[in-house]
Amino acid sequence: STPTDGTLDTSVVTVERYSCFGATLFPGKIADLQLAAGVTSAGPREGKSTVAANLAAFFATDGRDDTVLVDLCFRRPVQHEIFGASPSPGIMESTRTDRITLCRTAIKKLWLLPLGFSDFGAMDFDKVIELRDSIETLKRHFRFIVLDLPSSLQSDFPGMISSQLDGYILVVSRGKT
Repeated sequence: STPTDGTLDTSVVTVERYSCFGATLFPGKIADLQLAAGVTSAGPREGKSTVAANLAAFFATDGRDDTVLVDLCFRRPVQHEIFGASPSPGIMESTRTDRITLCRTAIKKLWLLPLGFSDFGAMDFDKVIELRDSIETLKRHFRFIVLDLPSSLQSDFPGMISSQLDGYILVVSRGKT
């Protein structure tokens, strides 16, 4: 694990927001739930990264187990900025080294796996398999995994990892989408 600078962008992640998300999406107890969920949107800049950050914060504060937030936004990764972490090492380095390095966040029980340095290029079969392997490894160690994904209409949307997820949350912009 690598430390963060301890800062949290409270204009993005707040107790009110993540409590609201949790109560709305999971009205019952989450004690027995294990979940790997992708958060996406139809187009860019619709708030999916905000939703992903707050959903991960909800799981970390409401659950008894650790949660990991994974940034897979290839064009504009922002989770490391929100949580005051280094952008690297991240999931992209883990696909090349077989070593996953997580960042501790200012929220107890919430870990961050930033994108890392991405010269990802085209999504070929080997890269998809490496991403799937990294997600499977995380699933063995965390009850809650939230993936901040690219917008679903972008060419770099990793739809090939959908078999690793229990579901998607689609964020839409009111009056736009």
